[in-house]
Amino acid sequence: MKNLMELLFIGFVMSSCDPAISYEYYLNNQSDSVLIVQFRGNGFNRTGDSIRQAQPKSEILIYKTEVWGSNPHDEKSEFLHMFDTIAIMTKSSIPIKKDIYQRKYWTYDNDITLFGFIKTGTNFYHLKLVNDDI
Repeated sequence: MKNLMELLFIGFVMSSCDPAISYEYYLNNQSDSVLIVQFRGNGFNRTGDSIRQAQPKSEILIYKTEVWGSNPHDEKSEFLHMFDTIAIMTKSSIPIKKDIYQRKYWTYDNDITLFGFIKTGTNFYHLKLVNDDI
């Protein structure tokens, strides 16, 4: 009877916890220009307008957020759904040439962990920009 109660308690704890998926977006600036990323995110960590600056030949974290859910996977054409708005430009406010809304320009990876038997983890999206993209 004691084992049954322990099993029921563990089952209750596991089923009452909501798993979360994280999303991380990175900019790998391999150009010779300083780039500015302006965005407004969605999700739990939603804030007002944000600005990130990427120095030449560096990689920066643009945005990190979490949502309720399980089974991290590539969001395909909806991969930017964590952003209300996003734009990348040079320091002199000239928009870049590359269409950052196209999924084909971003690489995807994930880090899946298990929360009991539920898959949780992090989705990683990386955008690489070079001089020809500016």
